[in-house]
Amino acid sequence: MKRVLIVEDSGFQRKTIRKVLAELGYETLEAENGQLGLEAVDREHPDIIITDIAMPEMNGEEMVQELKSRECHIPIIVLSSDIQGSTKEMFVQLGAKDFLSKPIDKDQIASTLAKL
Repeated sequence: MKRVLIVEDSGFQRKTIRKVLAELGYETLEAENGQLGLEAVDREHPDIIITDIAMPEMNGEEMVQELKSRECHIPIIVLSSDIQGSTKEMFVQLGAKDFLSKPIDKDQIASTLAKL
């Protein structure tokens, strides 16, 4: 079973994403910000990371930049309400595999995860 790390500061959003991923057959891990996300990556070695952008402590952009500097090859999906083209482009340049908008859409996330 593939393990997905959810990096999201909103408990409600984490619960929603966790429920959708469980319905799709994925095991989930959770972190409340980018710093805790990095620690979870080091400790748990997830197969996929889904991250928000705006979070306290360390945001999604900083976390993705740090993972890139470590040459981490875990696929990253950015899930955010910030749907500006420039934001999407920046994350693609950082190596994110996809950029999905909130609220999470089960069919959209299923399709994205299937590609990975």
